Amino acid sequence: MSCCRKTRRNPVSRNVGVGARPRGTLRFLMPVLVCLVAGAAGGAAAQVQLTTNSGGGERHAVINADGTVVAFVAVVGGVREVFTVPVTGGPPVQRTTNADVRVGGTTVFDAWPSLSISDDGNRITYWNAAGVHVIDVAANTDTVVAPANLLPYPQISGDGAMVVYQNPVGGDQEVFVVPATGGRPVQITTSSGPGRRLPHIRGDRVVFQRSVGAFQEVFLHDLTGGMTRGPLSTNSGRGNRYARLTHDGSRIVYEALVAGAIKEVFVLDVASGNVRQVSNNSLRGDRLAAPTEDGEAFYEVSAVNREVQRIDLANGALAAVTGGTSAGYRRISVDRHGTLAVYQAQAGSTTEVFVQPLAYAPRISNYGTAGTPSTGAVQSIDRAWRRSFFLGVDTSLPGGSACVLLVGVQQIAVPVPNAPGNTLYVDPLAALPAALDAAGDVAVSFASPVWLSGSAAYAQWIVHDPAANAFGWVAARGAQIEFR
Repeated sequence: MSCCRKTRRNPVSRNVGVGARPRGTLRFLMPVLVCLVAGAAGGAAAQVQLTTNSGGGERHAVINADGTVVAFVAVVGGVREVFTVPVTGGPPVQRTTNADVRVGGTTVFDAWPSLSISDDGNRITYWNAAGVHVIDVAANTDTVVAPANLLPYPQISGDGAMVVYQNPVGGDQEVFVVPATGGRPVQITTSSGPGRRLPHIRGDRVVFQRSVGAFQEVFLHDLTGGMTRGPLSTNSGRGNRYARLTHDGSRIVYEALVAGAIKEVFVLDVASGNVRQVSNNSLRGDRLAAPTEDGEAFYEVSAVNREVQRIDLANGALAAVTGGTSAGYRRISVDRHGTLAVYQAQAGSTTEVFVQPLAYAPRISNYGTAGTPSTGAVQSIDRAWRRSFFLGVDTSLPGGSACVLLVGVQQIAVPVPNAPGNTLYVDPLAALPAALDAAGDVAVSFASPVWLSGSAAYAQWIVHDPAANAFGWVAARGAQIEFR
């Protein structure tokens, strides 16, 4: 590979689905590839109820970005406590004792969630009379990191390192940031005016709302540079913006009034500052949009009962996520790729936590060492995106060069004859032929169906390069695909 990397783009050169025929002969067609390809036709699984007998009030359920665990509140002996439960179900684990977790004021009730969770699920924030707490699941600790207890609505950063919250200063709610292990809180806003700030943090960016005239507008603070940008929105109307950053921090999704009491979803690109309205439901009520890092947002609409939809932030394409739910807010929470949607809904006489599996985003990890081609390098570009995963390589070899994706269920390490430095890392059950595009890249996409959960597969690209060695082929690194 030359020292100047080519600009990366979405590796979607080929999408393999039911009925799709790759060029050339597909040899050794075995069940592994059949299962992967057939997933494109599979629909979402039925919703799963994760809790029962949770007591009065709401659950405020949140899922971690990695899509493995859900935190929620439930009532035990008349006291509200924090629990966690795996997204695959099982007995919930009580994480607090006599905490009396608060989810709003005595007379004030916000739609903003009262819990937040780190990407790996190891740290959870909540608040009570003592202030803002951080639960460390791994260390089994519960630490008060700030004395704020008047509607602080704390949010934890994805890496679990920092917590943002709001707290009154001179009559105004202001935004503070504090280490998740405790320390001196730092105030990052002043003279914010009436209403809530409802901050949200991703990486070194904090988004919050602030009074501009009679309305709340969206602002963005850079923790590294200490600078605040905004207002980034205008004429947003009364009420809250409920702004959230995407998991990668590149966009802000929020809601604003467009006519009368009608709220719609807007998306703001952080780099350019461009703002677009993306929904057009013409319905009353809060949207509470939860964005993914793959250009989607999940939000609720109030028709007969509140239901959850997902929307493509680029083209506004809609898809229903729930149907037939009842009672209160859904308070939707999603993982980073929009494969699992968690929400609360009525179940008998109580509100309970549900998960709607749309797919299980696989964990893709590479292993081994790639061979050396005649020019540049062979680099893996495997990734998950929405409800699909991509297996690909980036090279400096000529477009049109032949390549083959080997797929199997067993990892090996066998040197390739007549190709020094090249290793076969997959015991192949299937071989999918393809060709490099004009940029020297190739990627194959597969749907990630729910029913593959709990399984694993292995894959490896080999690329035709007659000048590289006597064998004439170069092997990429292996890829392990785990369906959690």
